[in-house]
Amino acid sequence: MKSNRRSFVKQSSLAIAGYSFTTNKESAFEAPFVHHVLFWLKDKDNKENYTKMLRFLKKFKEVKGVKFLHVGAPSISDVDYEASATDVSYTFSYLTLFDSKKDKEDYLKDPLHTQFFNDFKDVVSKVIIYDSLNISD
Repeated sequence: MKSNRRSFVKQSSLAIAGYSFTTNKESAFEAPFVHHVLFWLKDKDNKENYTKMLRFLKKFKEVKGVKFLHVGAPSISDVDYEASATDVSYTFSYLTLFDSKKDKEDYLKDPLHTQFFNDFKDVVSKVIIYDSLNISD
């Protein structure tokens, strides 16, 4: 009896996990609006500022309208021709996906975004934003 129950729980958990991953993955990449921001910290070696900013950037997944969030660091390809064209000077890459430009603009008005701007404006030396709309077929 216990092994049947365990088997059922295990199989159910795997099915649910598989479904939620597939559903999230599919919906994330259907988003028609991309907001990609590169940040340069004034002092890359300041571990406290680095850690605080990283934690804060990850909090943006709580903002209504954010379909997908990725926070990353520079990565150099092992392929020479690509490595030579890769910018690795930034500190953080921040990528969010939205259903619309309006959702992104609402996100910019969110109190969390305002707090982020105020908390980190003095530790960031440069910001570049790439916003893009999906080109439909």
